Amino acid sequence: KAILVQRRQVPELDGMLKQVSELAIKSELTGVRAQARSVHTIYILDYPLGRKLKTHLEFYVSNLQYAHETGRLSALEMVSMLISSLTKTLLADYAGFFFLPLSLVLVNDESLKCRRMATQVIKMLINKLKEPNREQLLALCVKWHSDSKQQLILLAVILFGIFADVEASEILMSSANVLKHIVDKLKCISCGDDEDNDMLIYNHLFTTLKMFKASPSLLTSRKWSKELSTLWSDCIENLLTHNHSWVRRVCTQLYGMLFSLSPCNEAFQLKKFPKFIQINYQNWFPNLSTRLCQLITTDDLRDDFSEDIIKNLIYIIKVMVKLDVNIDDSFYLSKDEVVNKGNQLVWLT
Repeated sequence: KAILVQRRQVPELDGMLKQVSELAIKSELTGVRAQARSVHTIYILDYPLGRKLKTHLEFYVSNLQYAHETGRLSALEMVSMLISSLTKTLLADYAGFFFLPLSLVLVNDESLKCRRMATQVIKMLINKLKEPNREQLLALCVKWHSDSKQQLILLAVILFGIFADVEASEILMSSANVLKHIVDKLKCISCGDDEDNDMLIYNHLFTTLKMFKASPSLLTSRKWSKELSTLWSDCIENLLTHNHSWVRRVCTQLYGMLFSLSPCNEAFQLKKFPKFIQINYQNWFPNLSTRLCQLITTDDLRDDFSEDIIKNLIYIIKVMVKLDVNIDDSFYLSKDEVVNKGNQLVWLT
């Protein structure tokens, strides 16, 4: 490290740095790996490497698939340091070089720690890139999402979610028609009973939730009114009673996002809801309440999930009272009947 700080050029330097890079991945000691990364970073950033730069970068990128988790995490740490330190010009040149192997970690690595770190590193990469470079990476994701291979589709929708987390990506994602791609695919995979699609369904819903959180105006966008109607009517409404609780939970959270458009108080306005709800609100709210009540009777209901359901039901009740929604006599049941049948909600009042 002392030699590198002084920028000395010695014949043995290349061999020494190769050993240092090996230590950064293969050492069993956390401190040694950290020191090795620090030393190699100084060399990469401060020395005029020219074409040799790619060789040094390739070493860490290739070790994102190293056999041991500690080595893969160290490689991710190094890639993170490089992305945060390289000039914007160099980073633009190497954006795809970093993006593809980092993306593969998201679907191929068994370690949750590695997947989470890869997510953060990809987010950092996207944040540091200029708009044209972001567009290129997003276009690649759209291409993967249009593929027939489930693994590529899953990778693409996870990356859509990462893009949604990056500030100022709303316009970019809108121009790439990401919502349309997600809704079309979700409608397709949610129709059948193929259990292999469950993970795809969940990730499409979760990414949609991320997009709505990042840009609430998307919920009422006129540009995407057709897609939104399909999303709520043909996808989320049917998936609310899905076999897996994590799919039902994210559907419930999506309804919570929808209801946040207009709090049920003096300022409540039905016109803030999508057009298809405005037209059919007399049936839509009671039908949704029935479906939500069915969820309360499920055996795998966690406290946080039940809270989401109750909040949505209370909101629906208030809206139905405010809008004077017509309901038939079957709606008025006792608490015991509600618990047994799981299809009404008056006892919540």
